[in-house]
Amino acid sequence: MGQPWVVAVSAVILIALVVSEFVLNRKRGLKLYTVDDVLSHVTVGLGQTFVNALTFGAVLAAYSFVHSHFAIFKLDPKNAWHWVLVVFALDVTFYWAHRAGHRVNLFAAVHGVHHQPEDFSHISALRQSWFNRPFMSLFYLPLAVVGFPVEMAAGALSLNLVAMFWSHNGVMTGDFGWFGKIFVTPRSHKIHHGAHDPYLDKNFGGIFIFWDRLFGSYAELDPKVPLRIGSGWRINHRDAAQAHLDYYRRIVFAAKHREGWFAKAAVWFGKPEVLDAELREHGYDEVLYLPVATSRPSTGATIAALLAVAAMVGVFAAKGALLPLPARILAAGIVFFLMVRMNRMVSDLAESRAGNVAEAVPEKSAPISVMNIRYDNSKEVEFQTALKRRVDAWFKENHGGNRKATPFMWAKIIFVLSTFVWNWYELAFKTHSMPGLVAHLALAAVLFMTIAYSIAHDAVHNAISGNRKIDSIIYFFTFNLLGANSYLWKYRHNDAHHAIVNIPGWDLDIEGSKLIRFAPHVKWMPVHRFQHLYTSFLYMLFTMQWILMKDFQIFAMKEIGRSGKLKHSKWRLAEIIALKLFYFGYTIAIPAMMLPYSLGQVVTTFVLFHFAFSYVLTLSFVYSHVGVNTKFVYPDSTGKLPHSYAKHQLLTSVDFHAQNRWVGFIYGGFNAHAAHHIFPGLSSIHYWGVSKILKETSEEFGMPYHEVPLPQMVASHYRFLKKMGSGPDGGAEHVIYSDAHPAPVRTVAGGKPRAKKARKASA
Repeated sequence: MGQPWVVAVSAVILIALVVSEFVLNRKRGLKLYTVDDVLSHVTVGLGQTFVNALTFGAVLAAYSFVHSHFAIFKLDPKNAWHWVLVVFALDVTFYWAHRAGHRVNLFAAVHGVHHQPEDFSHISALRQSWFNRPFMSLFYLPLAVVGFPVEMAAGALSLNLVAMFWSHNGVMTGDFGWFGKIFVTPRSHKIHHGAHDPYLDKNFGGIFIFWDRLFGSYAELDPKVPLRIGSGWRINHRDAAQAHLDYYRRIVFAAKHREGWFAKAAVWFGKPEVLDAELREHGYDEVLYLPVATSRPSTGATIAALLAVAAMVGVFAAKGALLPLPARILAAGIVFFLMVRMNRMVSDLAESRAGNVAEAVPEKSAPISVMNIRYDNSKEVEFQTALKRRVDAWFKENHGGNRKATPFMWAKIIFVLSTFVWNWYELAFKTHSMPGLVAHLALAAVLFMTIAYSIAHDAVHNAISGNRKIDSIIYFFTFNLLGANSYLWKYRHNDAHHAIVNIPGWDLDIEGSKLIRFAPHVKWMPVHRFQHLYTSFLYMLFTMQWILMKDFQIFAMKEIGRSGKLKHSKWRLAEIIALKLFYFGYTIAIPAMMLPYSLGQVVTTFVLFHFAFSYVLTLSFVYSHVGVNTKFVYPDSTGKLPHSYAKHQLLTSVDFHAQNRWVGFIYGGFNAHAAHHIFPGLSSIHYWGVSKILKETSEEFGMPYHEVPLPQMVASHYRFLKKMGSGPDGGAEHVIYSDAHPAPVRTVAGGKPRAKKARKASA
């Protein structure tokens, strides 16, 4: 019985069990789980698979080393009785390891992830801690000392896993008669998942239930005591990071309230019931609880999960890549991070449907609609009039009044797109030396940025031809080359950014990750003290997150900024998916087919390219509005802002090398951001001249125009991040309040409040 054969048979059995349970679940109308639960459990399980892949070599080497040097007996894989012996030996070992996972805090922190959900099914069986393999491997080392070779231990473990997977069947509720007195059944294991007495910490067996009868941990179902599945402490189990950190957070909390280092260390090896008692004694009530949602999740979350799975498969294919191991681990780590983010997205979507309480705002401070936000254009009239007059005169004198693309701009578009096609051909069909490959990838990054900033960006503002149909076609074909979706970004950029720049709660561009505090209205957390150190790493993940997840998250929004309620056509999602497949097709599939490299090498190169490209792209996205020279403006209770539209753009934007035509060639309107926001309908080819007029006019009228060199701008951004992370009041000087301002409700969809997780005490 070879290990590959055992694994193959096990896989077939597992698939058959899942399918049969699904069919019976639908046929009987049991509603064992929601789609949200499926996505959550599968993504956590995939995370464990990722860690298993990274640690497989170390685990195998450790077991083989112990077996080679310390084995007492030499057990033969060809001896059938030795196979019977290893099955019993591994299962009793599993029993004690499993029991330790419930009785010792250090191990419970690992195994507890599996017990967090309130559903019981084959799908929930997939939910295993990321650290489960290293944890269990420690307990299996004695098998190597006894003398079981690695293939026998692996075979017995496969049988154990199949048995445990079957025992999570949610539709089989019988006691199985004599069979149930010997073997673990779904009924006995469901009791094991009980969160309260008399079911708590019972029935630890994997294959055989008689271990529990022998060691006094067996329990039957009591008709008088309803069985509730889950854990004693309820948390948002759909958030993968929260699920894995929760128990450790409780241990640390309890240790802080003990005196002496020995007593603090003892918490890790203490009993869970002692830990729970100490937590309640010291008022530990920061437990996040998310009710199970009964409605379907958005299709976007489902597609995001599938794309994340596809990306994970691609990274696993990198196992045979010629790139150094650290590079492969780095690429895999990026995808793993994205999977965690996708899991968080599923959690947020489920939470919004669960109807939890919205984040509170001060009394007499009702949230206002984004549609009510307006500027006081009765102010700064002389400045606005003079600026408009001078800009009009400049266009008339230099371009005959033409504000759209010039012949040079059209030539630039043709040149950039032609160079892009040539460079892609070089990368997809020809091999290169390492320096040559790096040069082509660097050129690809520059071309991507130029297309995004000065072609697609111009087109989304109807600033190339002036003809909406022509510009829409240009925008569609250029922006979708980048992997992000043109249809969704148009809503986000035009309706949820341009009209409401740096207005907390409405501008989606400053609603970043919870790990980054871009604006004063974002709740401060202690980790923000270090955000100026770790944010660069998050920036490196931005484009992959955008392509794989963010578009689907935006698609799920009911409103985006001033767009009103979105009603997507039935074919729109299919279009988004098709465009994603096109992107991955020309960037990964075609090179993998045409080049003499493995799919893993191509995928790894693709991910590492995004790692570098994303950092540069994201920085240029954020530092134009997030730096020591920018402000955040709150409207008053009616939605009115204290200044004109033009002044608002000057207060919230910073330029760099705005009059340098070579910088503008690549960055388009992003290096001349103030001029772009005041005159968004201009072709980017004109912003060097308009910025000169804007700077001179602002100085004349005492308006807050800011322009700094690029290196200083980047440094300014990181100084700002450090200031915002210094404490709850960090960055307060960057806020401008209108009279009688309300504290606006944070939103993710331009007016829809972001639900705050309800807090409950322990059950």
